[in-house]
Amino acid sequence: MRLCFETAQIECKPTGSELLALLLESDEIKKHFPKYNRAQKRSGYRYGIGTYMDKNGVLNLNYDRISTLKTPILNFYSQAECRTYLEEFCKDYKLCPKYCKLQNGSGACFHFHLKSCNGVCIGEESVESYNKRVERALGKSHEPNTSYVIKDKGRHKKEKSFVLVENGVYKGFGYLPKKKNLAQFEEYVPYIIPKQDNNDVHKILRRFLRQKENKNIILDPNQ
Repeated sequence: MRLCFETAQIECKPTGSELLALLLESDEIKKHFPKYNRAQKRSGYRYGIGTYMDKNGVLNLNYDRISTLKTPILNFYSQAECRTYLEEFCKDYKLCPKYCKLQNGSGACFHFHLKSCNGVCIGEESVESYNKRVERALGKSHEPNTSYVIKDKGRHKKEKSFVLVENGVYKGFGYLPKKKNLAQFEEYVPYIIPKQDNNDVHKILRRFLRQKENKNIILDPNQ
C-alpha cells in the first residue's frame, strides 16, 4: 500500500524476452536502490560452494563460508542460497545429496528411493562413474573463465537479442537485426549495452542455462 501511494509515474521498457527483463530489472535495482525492494540489494559474498575428494575417492560438493573454502567455484550472499542452488543442481544432474552436503545418515539416500540418484551411496554406481558425472555437470554450468553468448528473442520480429559473458564476467546484453549473423565472438562487443557484473545476474544466467537447450548458447571459439 505504501508503495502504491508513493508511486508517481510508471514507465515501460520492452526487452524482448524474460531473460533480458530479469537482467534489466537486476541492473535497475542496483542502480536506483529502490526503497521497497528487498531482493538484490545486498553486497559482498559471504558463502561459497566448493569441491573436495573424500577418503573414499568420491568427489564431493559442499558449501561454507568463503574464508574456509580454498577455491570456491561459486559465490553467494547466504548459506541458504548455497543450499538452494545445490539442491537444484543435485536434482538437475541426479547427483547424490549425501555427497552434496544435503543429507546425512547411513544407507541409501532419499533421492535413491525416488530414482533420482544412481546409488553411489550404496555402491550401485561406481565412484569413477559418479565422479565423471559430477565433472560433466560442473562443466555444463558455465563457470568462471568461460566466454559465451546467449541468443534470445528481440523486441520485434525483425530483431534478435543476445547476452555476452566474457571470461566469466557478465558484460551486458544487446540487439541485432534478425538476419545479421556474426561469425566471431568479438563481433558482438560493439552491440553491447554495458551492464554491471554481480552475483545476482549470474544466478539469473545459471537458472536460464539449466533450463534451455545448448543451441541457444555460442561458446567462444578461441577458448
